[in-house]
Amino acid sequence: MSALSDGQARNLIEALDELDSQIETLQASKRDLLADARTQMTGERKEVIAQHIDAVKTATKRLRKLRMKPEVAEADDARDELAEHYVALVCAPRATHAREAA
Repeated sequence: MSALSDGQARNLIEALDELDSQIETLQASKRDLLADARTQMTGERKEVIAQHIDAVKTATKRLRKLRMKPEVAEADDARDELAEHYVALVCAPRATHAREAA
């Protein structure tokens, strides 16, 4: 295994530094977009705004997962559907049997 030459190391460090700078710029753009969305919902309760912003973030993550790993997204959907089924079982009113008076 050979070590990086000084020139290779310098180039790698500069390239990574440039990428980090671009990432910071993109993250700032994301924050600005979300701030604008919050501003557009002026008049709504804080909780409602937070719910909508969280839903947008969740949808964005879901879309990214669908594009990159559709099989994982499908497995997540199946798991979520099963979990909802189990929650419904627990939350459903229990059947009661009426006793007939003898």
